[in-house]
Amino acid sequence: MEPAFEREKSKSQRKRDHHALQELALALVELSPRQLKKIALDEATRAEIVTARALQRGALQRQLRYLAGMLEREDSAAIRGALDAIHAPERANVKALHEVERMRDEFLQTPESAITRVHARFPAADMELLHQLARDAATSGATQLRAKRAIYQTLARLMTEERAATEPR
Repeated sequence: MEPAFEREKSKSQRKRDHHALQELALALVELSPRQLKKIALDEATRAEIVTARALQRGALQRQLRYLAGMLEREDSAAIRGALDAIHAPERANVKALHEVERMRDEFLQTPESAITRVHARFPAADMELLHQLARDAATSGATQLRAKRAIYQTLARLMTEERAATEPR
């Protein structure tokens, strides 16, 4: 049977929690001033974050430990949620670039089937240009390098246009 009072956290758990708050403090210090304004923080905490930006090495580590103590009194779940919202567009952009790289690699390995898939996904794509780039990529030397770069740029442009067309305004 559980006692009426809540069990106290172990020392190891308290240390893990404090290290997580230090990582959160570092993430806040690395934000731009504009991004930091989007996060609901106590003014004293916000001032200490601004102070931490000017510090280096040991002083920064001490300041991060101090900030972690201050963040214990803040709603860390809300802060993490706000950080995720700030970083979500960056992660989506990186994911899109990885997809473009994957499509380009597929394009270089099996050009005809990749061209078919690109045409199915992007009907407005210039098929003649894609076929020319596939032929150039099959050569060697500078032409091949230019073709690989042009394939990437073409696919990235198509993806950007697709994203712009599907995003709500």
